[in-house]
Order: sequence, then structure tokens, then C-alpha cells
Amino acid sequence: MTPVGGLRAILFDFDYTLGDSSRAAVDCMRHALRQMGLPDRDPETCARTIGLSLRDTLVALAGPEAAEQFDTFHRYFRQRADEIMAPWTALYPFTLPLLTALRARGLRLGIVSNKEAFRIRAILSRFVPEDPVDAIVGPSDAGASKPAPDGLLVALRRLEVPACAALYVGDSTVDARAAAAAGLPLVAVTTGHTSAAELEPYRPATLLPDAGALLDWLDAPR
Repeated sequence: MTPVGGLRAILFDFDYTLGDSSRAAVDCMRHALRQMGLPDRDPETCARTIGLSLRDTLVALAGPEAAEQFDTFHRYFRQRADEIMAPWTALYPFTLPLLTALRARGLRLGIVSNKEAFRIRAILSRFVPEDPVDAIVGPSDAGASKPAPDGLLVALRRLEVPACAALYVGDSTVDARAAAAAGLPLVAVTTGHTSAAELEPYRPATLLPDAGALLDWLDAPR
């Protein structure tokens, strides 16, 4: 079931949905692991953790016994991210035209990510002078990382839109679980490391090759 007829807002994940920060994120992960004396991981393994909370990323890369070292991992990750995250991240070519077109339709827009909001703003500021969306919510704003629904619910409150009049666009099973917990239909995209076969069990409203196809889907007859 989708709210397309009464749609008032669209929320987006960021990484692998609107932009690609994988080069920077992988470098930050490997930098933190090396600084902590933990075994390095290959870039592909690191890239597959993008979209997880940073704590879950550490566990995925170094095992559950490393969880108690999260504060140290976070410190080293953040130090490196302060240097490279914004300059090494690119938006997808469709992102700004898509957001502009959706806003022109009168839709409220938000970004809900496990990347902190200040980092997303720093990235967006490289391409546009003002935020192209109405709300940006990261884990510090929400008090919990996805797959908890907290960030989505915070964004809906900020936009003053109920879940029944919104969609969430994301690329991962973390996004799918968060959307389900928040009562939001999911528009799943396959620009990340999660396959269509992995996303289909979550029964997305639609499954698109990328978020750039969203306008055509919204305009399709039903």
C-alpha cells in the first residue's frame, strides 16, 4: 500500500541513495582500525557496512568483542572524516534535479541517515548554497541509529506530516527495517550493495534502479 495519492513528503536515506561517500567512509574505517591496532579489512568488506550504525560497523569489521572499544573507533573515524568526508563525497547526477522537481510539486523533503546531519550539510554545501531539503536527521538528532525508526519519526514531526502521507527512499535492509518500524512505505533502490532479491522480502512499494526513477514512478498510472 502506498500513499501516492495523498503524498505530502518524501524522506531519503543519503549514502548510496542520494550520494556516494564510500571512498571516504572506507578510508575512515580502515584508518580507525589501524590506529587501534586491529586487523585491517579490504575496501569491499568495509564498503558493505556503509549504512550501518558506526557501532554495528565496528562489530561487522572487528567482531563483537571489539564493541567495548567503540568510543576509540568513533574518535579515530571522526578525526579522519573531518578531513575527507565532505570533499571526497559526490552526489549522484540525478540528485539535485530530483530534489528540485519534487519541491516544485509542493512536497516536503527530508534526509534521514546514519551519517550525522552536520556531515550531510557539509557535503550538500559543496553543491548548493542552501539545504535542498526541509529536514536532515542523523543519529545524534534522533537518539538512535537505523534500523530504529526514531530518525524517521523525528523527520516526520519536523515536517509536520503523518507517516500515512510520506514515503522513505533507501537502498538497504537497514532502511527497509526502519521504514517498516516507522509505518512508512519503502521505495527501494539498488544503487548500494543490497540486491533486489535481498530487498524484495520487505515488500517495498516499488523497487527502482535508482532514486532518479522516482518521478516516473510517481507519475505512472495506477
